[in-house]
Amino acid sequence: MVKAETAVVSVVKVTLEGTMGDIPNEPYFAVSFFEFENGKIVKLDEYWGSYIQPEEWRKIRMANHFGKKIESRCGLLCNLCEYREEMDCKGCMSITKPFWGDACPVKACCEGKGQEHCGLCLEFPCDLLKQFAYDKEQGDDGKRIEQCREWTS
Repeated sequence: MVKAETAVVSVVKVTLEGTMGDIPNEPYFAVSFFEFENGKIVKLDEYWGSYIQPEEWRKIRMANHFGKKIESRCGLLCNLCEYREEMDCKGCMSITKPFWGDACPVKACCEGKGQEHCGLCLEFPCDLLKQFAYDKEQGDDGKRIEQCREWTS
């Protein structure tokens, strides 16, 4: 088990006794990523696998997951946002509806694909993300795209 200030990673080896249908009788492992706020679990990601070689995308995600605080789906750094305190915004990782409208299409797309953030998508950077990143009024000249790249590097 690895502990950090607000996170814990646990790795557990699981062995089966006897047989369970078509499941091979070999050891498995579970890797769990716990995030805490105020002494309570606020997020849990868990990955199960065997001792066979994992797919490349899984190696990248696992290697880069721990120690990086993913603040948004699109790459915005919420802690730098001028609206955070003014609008009492908790960030898209913690809300269902943004303060600025009924829904965020980037958040909906990302979550619909089961991705933690846009940088993990096979279509990254897509036209939708570019539209937000380079919007004349609210864009950031692509900084959020670069942040997503950093989260996956």
